[in-house]
Amino acid sequence: MKINETIRAQFSPEIYVKACLLYIKSNAQLIGEIKISTGVEKQRLLHKLKGGAKMLGFIEMSQLLSEAEEQPNKDFSAKIETLFIEIKEFCK
Repeated sequence: MKINETIRAQFSPEIYVKACLLYIKSNAQLIGEIKISTGVEKQRLLHKLKGGAKMLGFIEMSQLLSEAEEQPNKDFSAKIETLFIEIKEFCK
């Protein structure tokens, strides 16, 4: 998993892990909601998930969510779910 080390270095290791765990806890439900949402609601969910990913330096997730926002008719939910699982593993 690619992490923006410049962003990661802005936090102490303890704070970074806490922030990662909060990202996972706060956004786990969004992953399922993205699968079934459409239109403006889907865009809102993608944007919210992307904001946290960017804040924590999750490069691949940020890029994928940007792509999903730009192509709202394409289904990115499986890729998003896979990357979210990778983030969960990384944050353990």
